[in-house]
Amino acid sequence: MFLPYQTNDETTEFFQNEEVLVLGEDDPNVITYSRSTRHSLYSYSEKKYSNLVVPYTTIKHAKMARSFGIREAVYEVFHRPDKSPLLRSMLDLWGFESYHNYLYTICELGFLEGLIPVIDFGFLTPDEIRDLMDVVAIIRCFLYTDYDCLMAHDGIRTLDRSYDIRHKVLSWASKMEFPVSTGIFLHNGLEKSQIKDYAKAIAEFMGESSCIHDVLIQTQSRVTDIDLVPPSNSLVKYAYETFRNLIPESIPVIIANPSVEIVDMELSNGERDIGTFSNAWFAQENSQENWDKLLKVVDKYKKRLQLRFPLRRSFIQDQRYSKKLGQIFDAYRYKIKKDLLEKQKYATM
Repeated sequence: MFLPYQTNDETTEFFQNEEVLVLGEDDPNVITYSRSTRHSLYSYSEKKYSNLVVPYTTIKHAKMARSFGIREAVYEVFHRPDKSPLLRSMLDLWGFESYHNYLYTICELGFLEGLIPVIDFGFLTPDEIRDLMDVVAIIRCFLYTDYDCLMAHDGIRTLDRSYDIRHKVLSWASKMEFPVSTGIFLHNGLEKSQIKDYAKAIAEFMGESSCIHDVLIQTQSRVTDIDLVPPSNSLVKYAYETFRNLIPESIPVIIANPSVEIVDMELSNGERDIGTFSNAWFAQENSQENWDKLLKVVDKYKKRLQLRFPLRRSFIQDQRYSKKLGQIFDAYRYKIKKDLLEKQKYATM
């Protein structure tokens, strides 16, 4: 469910009216970021699977998020539910021909409320990916997740099997040239050698495709059934530096929902994008204090924050989105083109 921001009236009003400018994202004094809301459509806890979220109930969630100026909606599932006869019967009852038809509807409902969908759906076939990208800006495909840890713990599937599945989906999405966000879940039990192996595997995709939008290091677990100890700051720093050394500078390496200290580290390293802050980050009791500290850190480097869509300027400029998403992005692409022409005009005067 959507968690309202625990910020003062002035900051809340700012968030509600903050515009996505797109222009200026590549200015040297700008640090970009996104604010998002997360919606779990199907979960697993205490060895029990939940029911699927009823599609129309997501509309209220989307409306609330949009009222706070959020443009990014991350939709996720724990595991494919369509192997369950009970859940398949629910899809039939709701009039869906297939699981991915249900996913498409959920994303489209969010899009119609002004949100830009990002999906984290685990295994999808190439045809399903191609169909969903009609209403989705980015497909998120990590090589290692907290869900994989829980599935291995409860005997649903092994970590090796999860890796093979995620590697396959990442490969398919890359070959189809869809914008992809990849990365890993980081916890204190992950060995440094494993982190390096994941970084090398992701770096290999860079040579095969130009579709990698960002590399994300997730540090907060979404599961409660197993104790996945949060990583120390030193391990976070090691993971960041390992990925940063292997990933091209043009692709952001991001720590999800970072602490102010982590943002400071990223900016000191020249990072131009500090990723996505979820509504859960702003729903904490000390969110206003953290936001104020964050602004001071950005100001220390003589930079300013600028809100972006989940899809960065370079991907909008190159028209890396569907015709349906063009209802939002085409106008910005035109502004980018016009801005570039104006700069070229003045450069020749």
